[in-house]
Amino acid sequence: MRFDEAVSVLKKIYEEMAQRQEAGQAALLFGLYFAEEIKAMNYGALCKSAGISESYATEMRRGVKIFPYIELNPYYKKRFLNYTG
Repeated sequence: MRFDEAVSVLKKIYEEMAQRQEAGQAALLFGLYFAEEIKAMNYGALCKSAGISESYATEMRRGVKIFPYIELNPYYKKRFLNYTG
Protein backbone atom coordinates (compact mmCIF):
# COMPACT_ATOMS: atom_id res chain seq x y z
CA MET A 1 0.00 0.00 0.00
CA ARG A 2 1.38 3.38 -0.98
CA PHE A 3 1.29 6.35 1.38
CA ASP A 4 -1.42 8.16 -0.59
CA GLU A 5 -3.58 5.02 -0.60
CA ALA A 6 -3.16 4.66 3.16
CA VAL A 7 -4.18 8.29 3.64
CA SER A 8 -7.31 7.78 1.53
CA VAL A 9 -8.33 4.63 3.42
CA LEU A 10 -7.69 6.22 6.83
CA LYS A 11 -9.76 9.25 5.88
CA LYS A 12 -12.69 7.09 4.71
CA ILE A 13 -12.63 4.97 7.87
CA TYR A 14 -12.31 8.01 10.12
CA GLU A 15 -15.19 9.86 8.44
CA GLU A 16 -17.51 6.85 8.61
CA MET A 17 -16.73 6.13 12.25
CA ALA A 18 -16.92 9.80 13.25
CA GLN A 19 -20.56 9.82 12.14
CA ARG A 20 -21.20 7.13 14.77
CA GLN A 21 -19.22 9.00 17.46
CA GLU A 22 -16.42 6.41 17.19
CA ALA A 23 -13.64 8.55 15.72
CA GLY A 24 -11.19 7.52 18.43
CA GLN A 25 -11.44 3.88 17.45
CA ALA A 26 -10.86 4.62 13.76
CA ALA A 27 -7.09 5.06 14.04
CA LEU A 28 -6.71 2.01 16.29
CA LEU A 29 -8.69 -0.21 13.91
CA PHE A 30 -6.86 1.20 10.91
CA GLY A 31 -3.58 0.30 12.62
CA LEU A 32 -4.82 -3.22 13.31
CA TYR A 33 -6.26 -4.03 9.93
CA PHE A 34 -3.46 -2.48 7.88
CA ALA A 35 -0.54 -3.09 10.25
CA GLU A 36 1.62 -4.94 7.77
CA GLU A 37 1.08 -2.35 5.05
CA ILE A 38 1.73 0.74 7.18
CA LYS A 39 4.32 -0.36 9.76
CA ALA A 40 7.14 1.48 7.97
CA MET A 41 5.12 4.68 7.49
CA ASN A 42 5.08 7.79 9.67
CA TYR A 43 1.80 7.59 11.57
CA GLY A 44 1.72 11.29 12.41
CA ALA A 45 2.17 12.16 8.73
CA LEU A 46 -0.62 9.73 7.80
CA CYS A 47 -2.99 11.45 10.23
CA LYS A 48 -1.98 14.94 9.14
CA SER A 49 -2.39 14.08 5.46
CA ALA A 50 -5.81 12.54 6.17
CA GLY A 51 -6.89 15.77 7.84
CA ILE A 52 -7.23 14.34 11.34
CA SER A 53 -5.42 15.19 14.54
CA GLU A 54 -1.87 13.88 14.74
CA SER A 55 -2.69 12.68 18.26
CA TYR A 56 -4.49 9.74 16.62
CA ALA A 57 -1.05 8.45 15.59
CA THR A 58 -0.71 7.03 19.11
CA GLU A 59 -3.82 4.88 18.65
CA MET A 60 -2.63 3.81 15.21
CA ARG A 61 0.74 2.79 16.67
CA ARG A 62 -1.08 0.74 19.35
CA GLY A 63 -3.01 -1.11 16.66
CA VAL A 64 0.17 -1.94 14.76
CA LYS A 65 1.92 -3.13 17.93
CA ILE A 66 -0.85 -5.45 19.12
CA PHE A 67 -1.61 -6.84 15.64
CA PRO A 68 0.70 -9.89 16.06
CA TYR A 69 -1.17 -10.96 19.21
CA ILE A 70 -4.75 -10.98 17.97
CA GLU A 71 -6.92 -12.72 15.42
CA LEU A 72 -8.96 -10.35 13.29
CA ASN A 73 -12.69 -10.91 12.89
CA PRO A 74 -13.18 -12.06 9.25
CA TYR A 75 -16.35 -9.95 8.86
CA TYR A 76 -14.60 -6.74 9.80
CA LYS A 77 -11.44 -7.66 7.95
CA LYS A 78 -13.45 -7.99 4.75
CA ARG A 79 -15.30 -4.74 5.49
CA PHE A 80 -12.10 -2.79 6.07
CA LEU A 81 -10.47 -4.24 2.98
CA ASN A 82 -13.37 -2.85 0.95
CA TYR A 83 -12.01 0.63 1.70
CA THR A 84 -8.95 -0.11 -0.40
CA GLY A 85 -10.89 -0.71 -3.60
